[in-house]
Formats: sequence, structure tokens, C-alpha cells
Amino acid sequence: MTTIVADAIKKARLQEVQSLQREIALRKNRASIGNVEEILVEGNSRLKNGQIMGRTRTNRIVNLTGDETLVGSLLPVRIIGATANSLIGEELTAEHVSDFRSEGEMA
Repeated sequence: MTTIVADAIKKARLQEVQSLQREIALRKNRASIGNVEEILVEGNSRLKNGQIMGRTRTNRIVNLTGDETLVGSLLPVRIIGATANSLIGEELTAEHVSDFRSEGEMA
């Protein structure tokens, strides 16, 4: 037996699922705020706001202020914000990096 679902119902259901997914992603990303992550800088951010972007070891996108010369670099960053689609980070200074490495929080 085949059930036909009207297009309007399909669209409403899809919007409901997508909205729920955005809420879940935002909640999970916000849980990362305050963490220190190592990222591989890949290039300019898609946000087109003068930022660069990189990815964590778990493939999560992190946008941060930085120069294009950092592309290809591994950088320690502190996560300071989150959206449903990406994290916002700030590069740690050499002083902060040594503090974290001595505490064993970052390999």
C-alpha cells in the first residue's frame, strides 16, 4: 500500500527536522566554549569578514582572526564562541600554550 504525502506536509516535516538539528548542533558547539583545540588553518573564512578558518582534529570548523600566512599551520586556539555551523576561536599566545602543555591539556 502506497501512502501519498502532500508537498506542504513534506516541507513542514523537513523544516521541523532541520530546526531540531540546528538546535542540537548549536547546543553541542556551545559545550566546546572554553576548550583549547589544535587546528589546521586551511584558508580564508567563508564568512568573508577578514577571518581565517581551520579544522580541529575532529573536523569541526573554527573561525578566528588571523593572517593568511598562517595557512598550513597548526595553531592552538581557545574556543570563545559558537554557532550552529562552526566554532569561533582565538589564537593562544606562546605563554598560554606552554601553560596548557605543562598541565597535559594539549598534546
